[in-house]
Amino acid sequence: MATFYNLLDATADVRNNPDLTVSGFFLSEMDVIDFNNPIPSSANFQNSIPNQIIYARVENPFECIDIAEMELQISNNLLNIPSIETCDFVELDGFITFDLDEVNMAIANQIPPNTDVSYYENDAFTGNNQLDLNYSSTMQMHKQFLLKYKATGIVMLYQRST
Repeated sequence: MATFYNLLDATADVRNNPDLTVSGFFLSEMDVIDFNNPIPSSANFQNSIPNQIIYARVENPFECIDIAEMELQISNNLLNIPSIETCDFVELDGFITFDLDEVNMAIANQIPPNTDVSYYENDAFTGNNQLDLNYSSTMQMHKQFLLKYKATGIVMLYQRST
């Protein structure tokens, strides 16, 4: 099953030291060594086989390199994400504020400890336009969110309507 991955999400885990940099992602170990054929779109990489191995080129300030191997996996784990219900009793215009921390509390026992959870209207893969936990709707009555959680080596996306 082909899936899109933001390989940059793994950068902090791969380098494991702020003095190191990831200078690219590659499909083969030899390409890392030769610094040849880097993956052109690391923020939106589509795997070609299940559990595909990707290689990261990690460099120190003295241009010494190391190779980090990553296996791209998806999970079939389902999260039981509750509906968030809230009513507009102030302006009576259908625009409301959602407390997305309620969802965090509801799923806490379903995800690994120390997991980063974030919410998006769209664009969850790139991580752009993350929503605040106290999110004021821009659409009346009904809203759909994307939930993204990131634990060490795992990035999952879920969709939820309110």
